[in-house]
Amino acid sequence: MANPKIDIHGNKHWYNNAGQLHREDGPAAEYENGTKFWYKNGTKDEWDVHPLRIEYVIQKNLKLILHD
Repeated sequence: MANPKIDIHGNKHWYNNAGQLHREDGPAAEYENGTKFWYKNGTKDEWDVHPLRIEYVIQKNLKLILHD
C-alpha cells in the first residue's frame, strides 16, 4: 500500500490511483486526535462493517471500559 499523504497537522490520508480515499489494510484517514475512518475506493459505507474497523472499535471501547 502506498504511503499516506500527511498534512501540516499530522493527519494522514491514503488514496488510490484515482485520487479517492482508499486503504485495504487499515483506515484510509487517521487524524492527529485519534479519529479514524475506513474507505474503499472513496466509499465509507463499504467499510462500516470491515473486520479491521470492527476490531479497532472493539479495542477502543475495551480500553475505555477497562480504564474507568
